[in-house]
Amino acid sequence: MVLFFSFITHAVLGSEPPQLSEGHFYNNEQIWQAHEDEREPPKQVELSVTQSALHSYELRVRSGDEARQYLLRINTPETAALESDKGSCTLAIGEASTETIQWEAEFDPTPCGWLAAPATSRTRWLIGEQIFLSGDISNISLATDYFGRSQGVALRRAFHYSGWFVIDPRQSKESSTTEEAQFVRGLTLHTEGAKQELIRPNGISTGIEVELAALTYQGTGAQILKLALYRKGETRAFTYIWSENGANRLGINLRWIQVGLTRED
Repeated sequence: MVLFFSFITHAVLGSEPPQLSEGHFYNNEQIWQAHEDEREPPKQVELSVTQSALHSYELRVRSGDEARQYLLRINTPETAALESDKGSCTLAIGEASTETIQWEAEFDPTPCGWLAAPATSRTRWLIGEQIFLSGDISNISLATDYFGRSQGVALRRAFHYSGWFVIDPRQSKESSTTEEAQFVRGLTLHTEGAKQELIRPNGISTGIEVELAALTYQGTGAQILKLALYRKGETRAFTYIWSENGANRLGINLRWIQVGLTRED
């Protein structure tokens, strides 16, 4: 297994243990990329990280109806432990890189309830910036994930946005309605593929969903942020924009539908 953790402060062997970033992590881009490559996509996985005490973190992992919960204790920069209700796994950290902020550790996952074959007892974990990755670094597709499935899972931290939308059907060439324009606040999305249905103040749906997703542009490999609008029930966006990943503000204006978002974290 390989895990990448986002640091708040850098750490190397012989210094204070690192502080991990709290938040929610998803494998949305990994699923999207598999579809782009016409490969079978992995299952959707969500991981939440919450600091429970100094150098101790609760890890909650969910995939469909399956869930796992662990407590990660970073005792020193050289040692850590992963605990669950099944038991505890000792992590022996072997080396650190000051350039990439990566640790390499070995552990036997079976004592702490990680569903993996004994042959995978020599497992590599890397702790780095802004992304978690479970799976053998040399062959992610054959590694087991948190639930014992033979597939690695790449997860990234989600960043949150709030916003608004305006719908004015009178501005649409497809409509002859005299319905007044409506301005609605309260959009809450995150950058890992969250969709939100656009609902009018009276509770009636507009029939449109908005999506925000951080992705990799296939032509150049550049990290981008996609804001897209879908008709409910459809998988192909009827309009979208690309923006710089991490943009503080972004929006769409089609006259009859407008959306604006502002980054919150």
